[in-house]
Amino acid sequence: MAEKRTSYKKLSEELTSRLKEKEKELAELKDRYLRLAAEWENFKKRTEKRMGEVLETANQELVSQLLPILDDLRRASNSKGKGLKRGVSLIYNNLNSLLEREGLKEIEAEGKKFDPLYHQALLHTENSQVPADWVAQELEKGYTFRGRLLRPAKVAVSKGGK
Repeated sequence: MAEKRTSYKKLSEELTSRLKEKEKELAELKDRYLRLAAEWENFKKRTEKRMGEVLETANQELVSQLLPILDDLRRASNSKGKGLKRGVSLIYNNLNSLLEREGLKEIEAEGKKFDPLYHQALLHTENSQVPADWVAQELEKGYTFRGRLLRPAKVAVSKGGK
């Protein structure tokens, strides 16, 4: 009987020892998990802050490039007579060039086959000069920006001729 008690005691000590090891391992894993979670939160905060700074810098750069055009508009609004039309035309060309350099591109519409991805049909028209389902008239320009649709071209689509 004493032999059984010794083996139970030995087994109990071994199980207690293994339990303590597992508890220690669990505590280490829990600590590691908490550290990783804190690091992840800090990473997210740093990334959000950096993104905000990048956007602010990009907006600041664009606005600074628009300032000369704003100056031109002020001069044009103060001018009188035939110089006004020429001034507005120059301003339009400057602004258009700036936006093209930044990635803005006009969508070709008039005389093209109607494409619902890039054209928004506002009306249908009978036109013997333009085949059916082709754009007969561009009502408002459409644009892509760096390859992504910004605004579809608003168009009149031909029904074909009679």
